Amino acid sequence: MQRRAGLGLCFFAALVLGACSPDPSADRLQQADGASAGGGDGLIGDLAADSGENTDRADPALDAETGSDGLSDIPPIIIPDGDVVRQALALNSLIPNRGLSTGGTAMQIIGTGFGPELQILFDNETPCLDLVVESINRAHCVTPPHVVGRAHVLAIQPSNDPFAGPDAVDQSLLVEAFSFYEVVSVTVVEPSRVPVRGGLRLVIRGTGLLDGTRVKIGGVDAPDAVAQADGSLFVSAPPGVAGPADVEVSNFNGMARLERGVFYYEAVDVSAILPPAGPISGGTAIELRGAGLTLDSVVTFGDLAVGAVEGNDLKTSLTFSSPAAPAAGFVDVTVTNQNGVVTLPGGFLYFDADVAGFALLGLSPSSGPVEGGNRVRVVGAGFSAATEVTLEDGRALDCDFIDGNQLDCEIPPGDVGSVDVRATDGGDTSTLSDAYTYFQTLEVIAVRPDDGAIAGGTFVVVTGTGFSADTVIDLGGQALIEAVVVDETRIEGRTPQNTPGAVDVRAITSLTRNVLPAGFTYFDPVNQFGGVWGDPIRGAVNVTVYHAQTGQPLDEVSVFALSEETGAFVMRLTNPQGQTVLSEEGLRGPLNITAAKEGFEVTTIEDALVENITIYLTPNTSEMGPPPPGVRAAILRGVVSGLDLIPKPDRESRTNIIVIETTHSSPFNRPDLPPPGPGGLLKEDGPFEIIARPGELAIVATAGEIDVAVLKDFEDGLLDYWSMRQNLVPVQMGLRRFISASPGQEIAGLDVNLDHPMDLTIPVDLDNPPLGGVGGPEYYAVLPRLNLGAEGFWEIDSQAVALDPALSLGNMPSLDGWDQDVTYYFFGLAFTPSADNTPMSVTIQETRDIEAGVLITPFVGAPFVQAPGLDGVLTNDRTVRWGVYDGFEGPITPPHANLVLIQEPALGPPKPLWRYVTPSLVTEYTIPEAADAVEGAGLGDGVMILTILPFYVDGLFNFEEFTYDELAQFRWKAWAVGGMFFSKSE
Repeated sequence: MQRRAGLGLCFFAALVLGACSPDPSADRLQQADGASAGGGDGLIGDLAADSGENTDRADPALDAETGSDGLSDIPPIIIPDGDVVRQALALNSLIPNRGLSTGGTAMQIIGTGFGPELQILFDNETPCLDLVVESINRAHCVTPPHVVGRAHVLAIQPSNDPFAGPDAVDQSLLVEAFSFYEVVSVTVVEPSRVPVRGGLRLVIRGTGLLDGTRVKIGGVDAPDAVAQADGSLFVSAPPGVAGPADVEVSNFNGMARLERGVFYYEAVDVSAILPPAGPISGGTAIELRGAGLTLDSVVTFGDLAVGAVEGNDLKTSLTFSSPAAPAAGFVDVTVTNQNGVVTLPGGFLYFDADVAGFALLGLSPSSGPVEGGNRVRVVGAGFSAATEVTLEDGRALDCDFIDGNQLDCEIPPGDVGSVDVRATDGGDTSTLSDAYTYFQTLEVIAVRPDDGAIAGGTFVVVTGTGFSADTVIDLGGQALIEAVVVDETRIEGRTPQNTPGAVDVRAITSLTRNVLPAGFTYFDPVNQFGGVWGDPIRGAVNVTVYHAQTGQPLDEVSVFALSEETGAFVMRLTNPQGQTVLSEEGLRGPLNITAAKEGFEVTTIEDALVENITIYLTPNTSEMGPPPPGVRAAILRGVVSGLDLIPKPDRESRTNIIVIETTHSSPFNRPDLPPPGPGGLLKEDGPFEIIARPGELAIVATAGEIDVAVLKDFEDGLLDYWSMRQNLVPVQMGLRRFISASPGQEIAGLDVNLDHPMDLTIPVDLDNPPLGGVGGPEYYAVLPRLNLGAEGFWEIDSQAVALDPALSLGNMPSLDGWDQDVTYYFFGLAFTPSADNTPMSVTIQETRDIEAGVLITPFVGAPFVQAPGLDGVLTNDRTVRWGVYDGFEGPITPPHANLVLIQEPALGPPKPLWRYVTPSLVTEYTIPEAADAVEGAGLGDGVMILTILPFYVDGLFNFEEFTYDELAQFRWKAWAVGGMFFSKSE
């Protein structure tokens, strides 16, 4: 089987460090202005200052003092033997620990060792104002203006150590100890008009709008408030009552209210015109009944605008006088306002009261339900109380005489269709053909499914009665897409795009309409953390695609759904919001969901069972730009003691040295630290000076034996620092914790005592790691680290390797007497004696308790590729298949899921082509061909790299509801890696 050189260790490091091949410019020291290593100003390329958890930074040690240092005004502490000591500088608490970003908060500082030259700095640079040192334990000051957020608070003053140099300082840090916040305010809500159904996404602008802010609109909680980077809030409007509503926001920084911040409106609708007829001279008192009828409404009869209108507070009625018309006949009635536009075709019938003779002009309204019982105006001329009105079948209408031009009549039941109407008065008769139309009563009963994504495209079935060929289904003001009237009880189609929330579903014909209130609910299926969630697939899969680096939505992404069980296949493109809906009647899980776009790695989620999926696509065409500007290194100085107490080596070919370094930000990036410089390697106790990364860190001094020849090669420039370093056998170590180093800062007085012997042996058992035959894991190892929390990790210079999973790890420090936040951090490995150590399985175990030894558990099976075969050729069926090596003692723990990567070799890091996620026990899949049809996406034409990563998450994992965080290595408790080179079949 072909294998990628260095694959296992590279991926082991990549998953821990986040990069397989470190940027050669990253974390490397560069000399500036001719300064020599170990002195002057250095640069660390592409290295940002680390940040950590809130931790007490006070050093409990007391520094002995034997002479005057100019601080005689600070009362000393007298101990019984008469020696004078001073309390070490330490910050304990701040009262209060929160204040406005504009500054001006009076703050009390509690601690120890305060001197007259004390400075209090926020984020290591901005001084607290009007500082007054009250005593060695108390000071007060006024906070300066500062950016919003949590700030480190640093106490710094000249060192009171008489042995320290003139530039030495003492310091103490409280991490993220003070929170600067803005006054909570609301200035504007956009948009300010909201339909009463709610659901509209609003942007609330103001100040102090943080994550966790609660929003109420009209006294009703608004769900899903999300703080944005620009300081605004996104929120979904809750349902409301028509009219103005206050917007109230509150969080732990305060509360603010914008009165009448939004206005709820009802969509304009007209249900009746009373009366429905009048003379062409105008002046008829008209009432329109409906909803959303505001006083600013513009009403037109045909092309004629009405004059002043009056209305009620409920906006359900408008009254006005009809305008004069040029001729008799039907006119459309239209109402227009901010809530929308509605038109009733032929809604009003004008007549000429001066016409002589007997005539039938029309019926208004001219249609009605087959059940009858509705009243209409029969309009004409020459009417009297004796006038009779009959339908073509001879049935008479029950009519009331109004005047010579109008009768008020009740329509009897009838059959669907148009009928002639005849008016008779004595010997006078007038007949109108098709004057009245009966229609089937229209009713919307249900929509299935009754919810769907805001992108639209969900296949729905609308059931009801009275549907006809001209029936239009309307969801929240938008017509159903691709609607098909199956019969009078069923209409199928796809939902239009809309905003979140419940919408009314209307059935509309030219003659009538019916509404199902809140008959369909739109929702936003996105999960900002990526992954899958929601109900089981029931006809639709809602997919959102984001750019993995910018977090912005990606449009024109080809998204495919494939059912291997039924063969169903659906493809759609994402919209500008990065969303699409894959929907067909009867579509069910499990489905393989694939997203592909030119210039991006393809992603497939195998056997998806739930309806909402958010995918982040990683670009694979980014060009290498110039390296970013470097970050100035810090210079740390102090004195190391304790080497003189360590026995000399027995052999003359070996010697004792001390190396002084700092903690590193992740478990495996110690070699990416800048070499400490000449002042960081000592052959005897004494002062040191090292170059260090900025950030929260600890100094680690390691004393040990090294071969004299190796040391000389290093001193002669024949060996680099880290190659020399790996030959050191540790004997003793010392720590100086709680250091906060800013870029370019020089800190002195950081003394370290070699007081932690590294003579402990820890028994370590790997719990049922994988065991392979030829080509599988045969060796077992444990690699130790120390986890110092916010200060990072320390790679201990020890390891154990054996053919048996029962290991013995020597040269370890005991944690007895250490700070309680320090823990051992072990990597257990089962690996193969191959060029790249794969197949390999890795498990992390963090503990402090080693009294009974350490059990590293669980391990997942190390994968070996079965297809492509040994020839490295992907066959035309495009099958990828793998097996896993079982455990040393029996069946091995199954993974939570499998991450499969396909990459293309490149100059630098490999180019990502495809990311595939499969459930725990799915070890075979077919690479979808559809993605290859997307230009610039899918498999390459040359050699590719297949990597299989079964993983086990620390905590619960559910394949039917997971996020990208759970796919990321920092959540993994255990993982394995195997792979090969391959190419497509010709």
